[in-house]
Amino acid sequence: MVNIYIGNIRLPVVEPTFEIEEVHDNSEHQIVGFGGVNLIGKRALKTFNYSSFYPKRYDSSYCSFRDLLNPKEFIRRILAYKNSTNYVRLVIPSFLINGLFTIEGFNYKPIDGTEDIGYTISMKEYRLPEIPTTTYSFEMYNVEYVKEEKVVVGQNYVVKDGDTIVTIARKFNMTVADLYNDNQSTIGNNPTNVQVGMSLWIRGS
Repeated sequence: MVNIYIGNIRLPVVEPTFEIEEVHDNSEHQIVGFGGVNLIGKRALKTFNYSSFYPKRYDSSYCSFRDLLNPKEFIRRILAYKNSTNYVRLVIPSFLINGLFTIEGFNYKPIDGTEDIGYTISMKEYRLPEIPTTTYSFEMYNVEYVKEEKVVVGQNYVVKDGDTIVTIARKFNMTVADLYNDNQSTIGNNPTNVQVGMSLWIRGS
């Protein structure tokens, strides 16, 4: 027995003429000097087309269950699914169909001489887009940050009152040894012999 469920509605009369279409989104291209080639694409959306009727009363010869809806209630529920602009689950267990579909079309009419309703319904698969995710790996590098310092061009410095070779070296970010070696001819053999008015050479940095 084939059962068909549309949302929470089970169809009581299942006709053997329903159609499920599965196609691929292939494309044909022309190559100069060769002709047409068919490029295989991804699969397209499935479609479901079905025609049957919803009976007013149970009849064991064609109904698969007794607890029937009123045909007008059946119409109301199908239209509610369709007009909600939302998807609905279509389940056909024997054909391994269990997925989300949208109702694309629904036509119905009374069957002459009965209170049954004939209908045709067409549905299209609804697929949620799969967004690819990429895992990034980050490598940590040891980065040496260098403090920006003012570049001092070589210059002459005139010793002022209170200056010593130590204070002058500190002022220009030099070692006492470098300051003395650069100015030994001026200072003499005694590094402490720094006098007011001396002109000392300060190397650039």
